Amino acid sequence: MPVYADFSAKAVLNGVTGANKDSLHVDGFNIGRDLPAIKGFFDLRSATPADPCPRCGAQTEFFKGIEVGHTFKLGTKYSSAMKAEYLDKGQKPQTMVMGCYGIGVSRVVAAAIEQGHDKDGILWPAAIAPFHCAVVVLDEADDARVRPAVDALVNTLEARGIEVLEDDRDGKPGVKFKDIDLIGIPYRLVVSKRTLEAGEVEYKKRGEAAAERWMLGEAAARLSALLSGPAAMFPIRAH
Repeated sequence: MPVYADFSAKAVLNGVTGANKDSLHVDGFNIGRDLPAIKGFFDLRSATPADPCPRCGAQTEFFKGIEVGHTFKLGTKYSSAMKAEYLDKGQKPQTMVMGCYGIGVSRVVAAAIEQGHDKDGILWPAAIAPFHCAVVVLDEADDARVRPAVDALVNTLEARGIEVLEDDRDGKPGVKFKDIDLIGIPYRLVVSKRTLEAGEVEYKKRGEAAAERWMLGEAAARLSALLSGPAAMFPIRAH
C-alpha cells in the first residue's frame, strides 16, 4: 500500500506509531529507516479552500465554531469490567459498547456571548440570562407613587415566574440604562414619574433601538407572553 506523509513527520525521531492491531504500538519508529518505500512528504494536515471534498468532489468551505460538548466512544473497556451484557438475536450474551457525552456549562456561556453581543454589551438569550427583566426605578424621591407601583409590578412579574433585577440606585437614567445593556438583560421596564402620570411603564427589548409604552396593569402579562415564545428564549441563530 502506498504511504504518504505530512511534512511534520519528516523530523520524527524514535517515535511511537500504531501497529495495525488494537492496543498494540511500535516505539523507536524512524520514518526514513522503517518506511523506505514512502511516496514522499506533502502538506496533508492542513486543508485549503482549493482542496476538493475527497468523497463528493465539492469545494471545501471553512466556518468558525466553538466546542461546547463532547461525545466519546468508550468501547467495551468499562462494560467488560462491569460485566454489562445483553442478549443478541441468537440469545448469546454480548458485551455492551459504551459511550458518553458531556456539555461544558462555561463553554455554553462563552458561546452565547460570542454569538450574542453588540457595541453596548451582552445579548443574552432569555433561557440562560441572569435575569429575564430589569425594572429600572426613576424619580422615587420625587413621587410617592413610584415605590408602591414598583413593588406591585415586581411582585406580579415574579408571581408569573419572571426573574427580575430591580435597579433602584441613585443615579441618572442614562447610567442605569447603560449598565443594564452591558449586563445584557433581555427586557427592560422603566417606572418613573412621567410614565405613572399616564398609568404606564416604558418597555424596551435589549438590542432594539426603540422603546414603547405599556399599560402598567398589562405589563406582566405581556412580558410573560413574550418570554413563552421560542424566539425570545433562543434568539441566536444556530449554524
